[in-house]
Amino acid sequence: MTLFDTTGFRLLQEGINICTKNRNVIANNIINQDTPGYKCKYLNFGAVLRDKMNISEGEKYTKELHLSDYTVTDKYTADQPDGNNVDYDTQQNLFVQNSMLYDALVNQMNSEFVLMRSAMKRA
Repeated sequence: MTLFDTTGFRLLQEGINICTKNRNVIANNIINQDTPGYKCKYLNFGAVLRDKMNISEGEKYTKELHLSDYTVTDKYTADQPDGNNVDYDTQQNLFVQNSMLYDALVNQMNSEFVLMRSAMKRA
């Protein structure tokens, strides 16, 4: 049954998956804030979106999002004396932004379920 196999659900699911991957990248930056020589990494949303849009219908559920394919290393932020360039405040801000986006996507998916449940009750 393809009740949940709609474009809306797929987009919400992909958004939630990307937010989860982004949270992992940000958390890794925060964990390594005191690691000498560590360079901050970011998830390239544009590249993820381009690749997801170019996947054929049959591949949507089989192609895994590999972080190494979409992460970029920050080469422009000034280094600390130990060569590390992680700014804790920036990473915390990004973490909060990502969490808010994740929550919004989950709330939207819950709203879709409520609408679907309401439609099924009326049928």
